[in-house]
Amino acid sequence: MTLAQELDKVIPANVRSFNIVCVGTDRSTGDSLGPMVGLMLQQRGIPHVYGTLHQPVHAVNMQEGILNTLPKRYTLAIDACLGQATSVGQAKCGVGPLLPGSGVGKELAAVGDAHIKGIVNVGGFMECFVLQNTRLSLVYDMASEIASAVEVVVRKRQGVIPMKINKQQATAQFREMYGDYTSAPKKLKDKPMLRQLWNDYVDGLHKDNMISTYQAATWTNPFVKSERG
Repeated sequence: MTLAQELDKVIPANVRSFNIVCVGTDRSTGDSLGPMVGLMLQQRGIPHVYGTLHQPVHAVNMQEGILNTLPKRYTLAIDACLGQATSVGQAKCGVGPLLPGSGVGKELAAVGDAHIKGIVNVGGFMECFVLQNTRLSLVYDMASEIASAVEVVVRKRQGVIPMKINKQQATAQFREMYGDYTSAPKKLKDKPMLRQLWNDYVDGLHKDNMISTYQAATWTNPFVKSERG
């Protein structure tokens, strides 16, 4: 199941419009996940987004009551967190609020009716230092994945879905998401991994109704010649 499908199940079917609160700060690489998602959503024309790289929702303005100024509607909260080494790079969504800052010993107001947490690094020791020294490329890739999933759900609730995508757009998005694999020199490319990532990506587009069954069956893998998978 794709992140978009999981999120679509988490948010009640009768919710057509919702706040998207992206928590974090641009002063810490790992903690910039939320604001980066917010900026990407804003650039895609998604409404009701609060928290971007330029205007973050962070510990200081949360304590000053910025959340009290938001419109009273269903709210999705997005934030970075730390976790186990095997979970780094994963985004998980669920019902209920986020507790921002809990991973680094801060006590801030709970936010959201549903949430997405992106696990950007390993927790358990010197959390603030770990967040500060998280790889920007990982945060960017995760932000792109989360923003795309949220956009799919928003467009669906707006009645715009099925939102279609052509192969050129899909290839560009895939390259943006998995640049570490697609940009490697030809002799060093991990073809089995590219094969699996492309197949999963295309299957996800199909399940989200962004491409047709025919497209899913016939799109060849542009990164591994002469094969779809």
